Formats: sequence, C-alpha cells, structure tokens
Amino acid sequence: RHDEFSRRCAEEGHEITGGAELGHSRTARSVRAAADGSPVVTDGPYTELVEQLGGYYVVRTADLDGLTRLVTLLVSTGTAEIRPLASDEVSQEQPAGAQTGAVS
Repeated sequence: RHDEFSRRCAEEGHEITGGAELGHSRTARSVRAAADGSPVVTDGPYTELVEQLGGYYVVRTADLDGLTRLVTLLVSTGTAEIRPLASDEVSQEQPAGAQTGAVS
C-alpha cells in the first residue's frame, strides 16, 4: 500500500518530502511531568492501542482534496490523520497555494 501511495502521490503532483515508519509501540517510552516538574517515565505506550501511530509522511501539495482521496490507500482499518505543519519556516518556502502537512 505504501508503494502504491508513493507512486500515486508522484503521479498526481503531491510531493513526499519526508516521513518514517516508527518502531513497535513496545519500544516506546512515555514521559509526562510530575507536579514538581520532574519527568515521570513509563516504558511502553501511554495511549490506547487504537491511538498508536505507526508512521507518518510529510507531503507538500496544492490539492488537499486529491491527497485526502489518496490517503484511503493507506487505511484498511483504523484512521489516518492529515494536519498542516506548525512551522512558519516551512510555509514561507512553499509556492503559492501549496500546503505542507503530515499524514499519519
């Protein structure tokens, strides 16, 4: 599915600029702050199994609707999420009308 997604993105003008598969959730380390501000570390995921992120793509596109349709190639079960990047630096480098965001 990922090969097909990558190929179709290129064919339809969506530029994959980054991304990675993440290690298994059993290798995760969850960190939260205690009341005194010190870190509390727990091995393993803190989120529910259905909320765990397996990987992500960073995609630059001027056609968010088209990219949204392509993301269905990646979703057999569960949900994919598309978000714009928060970085102002990235948005200043893009051509007019283009958006860069993460697909997870």
